[in-house]
Amino acid sequence: MTDFEEVVAYEEGLKAFLQGPLTITEKPADADPEPEEPESRRPGKPETSGKPRSPRNSLELKNDRGETVTLVPNSHEEFFGTRYRPVRAQMYDSPYRFDSSTELYFDFQPDGTVTGKLGCNDFTAKSDFAGTHVFFHDPRLTTDHTCSERKRDDEQQALALLKAQTYQYVADRDGMTIRRGDDPYITTLYLSGTPRP
Repeated sequence: MTDFEEVVAYEEGLKAFLQGPLTITEKPADADPEPEEPESRRPGKPETSGKPRSPRNSLELKNDRGETVTLVPNSHEEFFGTRYRPVRAQMYDSPYRFDSSTELYFDFQPDGTVTGKLGCNDFTAKSDFAGTHVFFHDPRLTTDHTCSERKRDDEQQALALLKAQTYQYVADRDGMTIRRGDDPYITTLYLSGTPRP
């Protein structure tokens, strides 16, 4: 089953769950809602390996058949006003640090467009959000500049992560974590967040 088929199956199951009356209970946010920090700001601290944490309170829904679903917000009100900068990635057992992270950034637009810079060149891509997942597609460079080999490496790594990939994500004002697969060491991209200029 493909990632897209899994999400469609999940949505169909959720529709069936929502038939009939529901009881709604608000649950407090996680005890430690802090986003993943770049290693440079937390030397020596090991990576956590659980699911992305919720930045806000969640809702527990219970139907008249006794089934429950927890709705976890994985974004925030200022998502489209936040600039996200790739800091590091983990691909299988290979960590990768973006040395030119001050020159890399993603700006998400309400229409699903993602624009930004990948070190050397500007880029654009499309993003579709479905529940806790984001789908990136059609990434392309919109400029053709030359730069140092290291910046080119950063650009190619960031572009490869955007190509036809589906990720689970969580974001708040301070950063975003996107993961592909249940094992956080499959592919994980950590981004810091700052207000968009």
